[in-house]
Amino acid sequence: MNHLKNYKKLITVLILVSTTPFLFLFSKVNFSLFFSNQSTFWNSFVLVFANVAGFIGAVLLFWQMILGSRFVTSKLTDDTVGMNLLHRWLGTYGTIFILIHPLLEAYNYTVSWWWLFTFNISNELEEHVTYGRIALLLFLLIWVTSAILRSKMKYRPWLYIHYLAYPLMGFVFIHALDLGSYLAEYLYLKVIWFSMITLFVWVVINRLAIFAGFGSVKYQLIDKKMVGENIVLLTLQPLRKKLSSTIGQHFYIKLKRLGVAHPFTIMEYDGVTGHLTFGIRMTGKFTKQLKDLPVGHLFYLEGPYGVFTREAQNNDPKVIIAGGIGITPFVQLVKKFGDNTVFFYCNRSLEDAVSRDELIRAVGKNYYDVINQHNRELSANIINGKMSAKHIIQVVGEQNVANRNYFICGSAKFVKSVEKILQSIGVAKSKIYYEELGF
Repeated sequence: MNHLKNYKKLITVLILVSTTPFLFLFSKVNFSLFFSNQSTFWNSFVLVFANVAGFIGAVLLFWQMILGSRFVTSKLTDDTVGMNLLHRWLGTYGTIFILIHPLLEAYNYTVSWWWLFTFNISNELEEHVTYGRIALLLFLLIWVTSAILRSKMKYRPWLYIHYLAYPLMGFVFIHALDLGSYLAEYLYLKVIWFSMITLFVWVVINRLAIFAGFGSVKYQLIDKKMVGENIVLLTLQPLRKKLSSTIGQHFYIKLKRLGVAHPFTIMEYDGVTGHLTFGIRMTGKFTKQLKDLPVGHLFYLEGPYGVFTREAQNNDPKVIIAGGIGITPFVQLVKKFGDNTVFFYCNRSLEDAVSRDELIRAVGKNYYDVINQHNRELSANIINGKMSAKHIIQVVGEQNVANRNYFICGSAKFVKSVEKILQSIGVAKSKIYYEELGF
């Protein structure tokens, strides 16, 4: 697939074009009153500022939702890590502006903060305000579960709550149109708002089509085997259309046409047969049912996505640190680009190590197991305990530590821990590449 080389510039332009015009609403403030009648000035300024903040916050969250759709982002780029960072940035600053809006409105009307959460449809004005109240409550629910409780929630409940972003945007659009004297007054703002509504409807239709299975490709399970107690390796073959993949990419998988898709990184891809092998740790309801599926079961795949390991696809000196099933992006990588590679594979025990023999053959003496198992005889290339700065310095060499590129994959907690260790020994953030496994 062809992607836009300057997608970041395009997205920046789109965000600026859709937010900057709302700043012109400050022209409605009579700044000369600041010297003659400050009370009137501040009332006017707060009112306009509240509306500008609401509009800009809504636009930023709109783009967060649009660019959070893989259907859209796949047309722009395969850099899912970069898009995830942008997604977080839009969420952070969108949240700030969104919260400023109701707080300043409550202050402007000199009412209690409870007014923001009091449903009232006794008159037309309150009915229109209540649309905003519903949007605020939905927003707070999504924000709390995503920013505070995400690590404590299972994937499926979090996902269902996250879907509330769509009715949230619907209420935001209605709220602004019903109360939007500014939208009625300024044609260019109305054009922006209705353009957003049109794009929103288009994305919703496409999301529903994807949920219904349109665009997914049928694969069949041809082999299944367990590694340890909690990891299953699945090999799938295409029934008709064959999806191609590069090293480190991931697919979205469904077990039935109408169902929730889950992302999994490809472990091995056979370009001749089209066979795809996935290594999956059984952690939740979806993954646990995989081990009981019979050979011949149908899967629905969508993808591939991502560019993780792109910078590692060469024979330059590099260090790979994998935690558990975080091995999946690296198996095919080191088979092809294993020269000059130091490989740390972290597990509870050697029995949990996936494709260990293949990795040792590919990397040779620079392969190291890092395990928590204390009751076994350790060899020179088996490190007991957790990953540490000491281990990295001893193996890589103090003189080489800062010059290597590092590639990390594992749970979010594992990735953050290793990243912190690397930065503590002088590795620049620009030389650390990672992918978190969150499903």
